[in-house]
Amino acid sequence: QEISKVLQWSSGNPGFKLTGMANSKTDYPTVQVANGFRGKGVKLETRDTGSFGAMVKMYIAAGNLFIGSFDKANALSDAMKATHFGFPFFYYPQTIRGFYKYKAGDKFTSNGAVVEGRQDHCDIYGVLYETDENVDFLDGSTSLTSPNIISLARKAEGTYWPETDSWLPFELDFVPKPGKSIDQEKLQKGIYKLAIVFSSSVDGAKFDGAVGSTLYIDEVKLISTDQQ
Repeated sequence: QEISKVLQWSSGNPGFKLTGMANSKTDYPTVQVANGFRGKGVKLETRDTGSFGAMVKMYIAAGNLFIGSFDKANALSDAMKATHFGFPFFYYPQTIRGFYKYKAGDKFTSNGAVVEGRQDHCDIYGVLYETDENVDFLDGSTSLTSPNIISLARKAEGTYWPETDSWLPFELDFVPKPGKSIDQEKLQKGIYKLAIVFSSSVDGAKFDGAVGSTLYIDEVKLISTDQQ
């Protein structure tokens, strides 16, 4: 395949490395595990960023895995903008499928302080968006709100994936935003980008979540077609 048509996975692990909290490769928020649904899988765990994270007011690091790239240079100055979601996509996305396990951490924190009665949740979604002269990629602050979004595959707002100790299937259909549709000419030119995003804490980009929240993901499939 042409390199421009390869969807590449990335994570925020390079940013977590700056905290000095990872003493081994298994200490990172995003790691490979041997016991996936089938063969190996991935574990995303919300981690404490320690004294360094507290100093820069980035108290936690959610485990995340996404199609895109991570800009380490922005990890401290503007962490939300460090996650560059999406790669060029040349098909009509229809459905994301896979398997997951999830358990929320015990103590939810916001700005480093415990929020009594609030529970953490994981997040799973796919987004197709249009690039232009002002938008080359979406980041942690725009991936769900940008007017450039064409279609979104995500649970309905206010609903979340249930906790489970055993593997459960997930399936999400891409739903066009009101008034939005895919232009075939733009599609062929690579103007659209697609991202699939997993996070152990739904508000992890804002550093809100519970240390210990753990999401396992495996056997992810993206169903697409070359016709409208």
